[in-house]
Amino acid sequence: MSESDKSYEIPFEEYDFSNPPMLEHDSKLDLAENIKRKAVMIRYAQYLTDSGQFNDAILYLKYISNNSYFSNDYYPYRCLSGIYEKTEDYTAELVNIKRLFHARIYLNDYQMTWFSDRIRFLMEKTSASEYEVQGWIDYYQFHGALNKKRLNPFLAERFTFNEDKIIVISMDEFNYLQDVLALEKTGLIYESVGNLDLAITHYSNIISSGEYNCCRFYYRLCRCLDKAGDYQREAKAIRLYFTLKPSDRTSSSDEWFYKRLESVEHKLKSSLDYYF
Repeated sequence: MSESDKSYEIPFEEYDFSNPPMLEHDSKLDLAENIKRKAVMIRYAQYLTDSGQFNDAILYLKYISNNSYFSNDYYPYRCLSGIYEKTEDYTAELVNIKRLFHARIYLNDYQMTWFSDRIRFLMEKTSASEYEVQGWIDYYQFHGALNKKRLNPFLAERFTFNEDKIIVISMDEFNYLQDVLALEKTGLIYESVGNLDLAITHYSNIISSGEYNCCRFYYRLCRCLDKAGDYQREAKAIRLYFTLKPSDRTSSSDEWFYKRLESVEHKLKSSLDYYF
């Protein structure tokens, strides 16, 4: 296992945010120090965004998109899209995605699904043509999509912060979480366009496979079956939740599914009373 595939917990002191950190990767420093330096830049970008300093955040994120710590890392572009969405600057967001697709950065299934979904929304808000956007996607397919091996070994989205520590999750854990998000995003897209049958089949297949046994898929399946008025199948899905016991099951999730089961059983009984 390479160093980039491991998980890390490293002591971390917050940066003095009075000045923007302008740092570059330094091969003379050890791994922990370089991780800290990247973490400082991530935290500064988060600070500007969270405090509503959007103009400064945009300038800083554009700077780090060309920084050595963020080479082959989609993080700055993802953050910029978030800011442009908040400020409803849809033209700037579309230009940002165009820059990403031409930056030759590999995107996993979740990131590609997320950005593609944003493009669909933005095309309704701007004058971009399908022909133009397809050109960006084609460019990505022949360049960025082939650059998986060049992906940044310490993607910014692997970083989390806990009091006085930086936590960098392992690549295996990160990839698993991204796969889960990709599957969920696909289902939500089906739901958003009103294709409940496809969404129900999608969530059911995920649960049946057993590979991603997470609460969110049972929850989404129940929501879809409720909208479809298929209470018998929803009752089965809830019982399956309690049988297969998702890996992220909690007392709160149990409570939600117990209440949902009571509601579903009441609806089923009411329908039987109506007929008999």
